[in-house]
Amino acid sequence: LLIYGRPVHITLIARRSSKFAGTRFLKRGANCEGDVANEVETEQIVHDASVMSFTAGSYSSYVQVRGSVPLYWSQDISTMMPKPPIRLDQADPYANIAALHFDQMLQRFGSPIIILNLVK
Repeated sequence: LLIYGRPVHITLIARRSSKFAGTRFLKRGANCEGDVANEVETEQIVHDASVMSFTAGSYSSYVQVRGSVPLYWSQDISTMMPKPPIRLDQADPYANIAALHFDQMLQRFGSPIIILNLVK
């Protein structure tokens, strides 16, 4: 790719988690260790290709992780509703599962972690 006449290499890498795997419509929420269902980590790497070496030059990396809401929840998929209501399956008044999940995120990626709620 050329940006303002400078060559740039762009690499996209997507990694699926195998810790709480399952089909998207059958697996929801998180397990007792804080691993969420349907987690995908996508990384975009940009390299200044005007330098003819991968060991030199400037790099930029951006990582985005998406996955299920880190709670014990499910949805009734037997009905043909476009947005079936979310059912909380188990109370977690102190948000222990969510805390485990975000502790994992901090260990893997450091801070800051920006959270975007896409539910409803």
